[in-house]
Amino acid sequence: LTVALYGHDDMPKNIKEVHLDYFEESIDLFFFPQVGSKGVGMISLSKSGDLALSVASYLPGVEATVWINGCSANTALPLYYKKSQILPALMFDVSRMIPSESGAYNIKYVTNDPLLEENKATLIPIEKAKGRFLFVVSEDDLNWDSKTYTEEMVERLKHHGKDNFESMCYPRAGHYWSRLMARTALQFSQPCG
Repeated sequence: LTVALYGHDDMPKNIKEVHLDYFEESIDLFFFPQVGSKGVGMISLSKSGDLALSVASYLPGVEATVWINGCSANTALPLYYKKSQILPALMFDVSRMIPSESGAYNIKYVTNDPLLEENKATLIPIEKAKGRFLFVVSEDDLNWDSKTYTEEMVERLKHHGKDNFESMCYPRAGHYWSRLMARTALQFSQPCG
């Protein structure tokens, strides 16, 4: 089951906030007696990574989360559950985009640092999750600092006595192509092979 957040069929083209209730309804479909599920798994990429971490941390029934090149904080839009804001949004500063000779942009440092004191409230409490995590990171991700975010999450889980995770890092691999930015962003820093 693929669950769209915005811009698909009858969904709004733009949103100003995200509601976990919508995803809870989708998860509940798997627990009908006719389905017989013991839990759900999620695969997320980039921006959907923080949403998947939030779903796994706040909602029951999530057994596994695959997080690929995302952020450890709630980004861009505030997160709500049961009509209350549960996480503020970690914001961006586009003045930190770095242009390349080709005209593409390195946007790795556009996202504000979630570990700064003023941004810590945006960190997703993954230590509350009951399911397992697989963190997959591309070392040369120029979209954001996925490797640092992964290292921070692994340390935080260990600090809380958790061993419900694995992490994989791929050198010389980049993010992926995204239409999120109005400008072309650099996604791969080196050719593989």
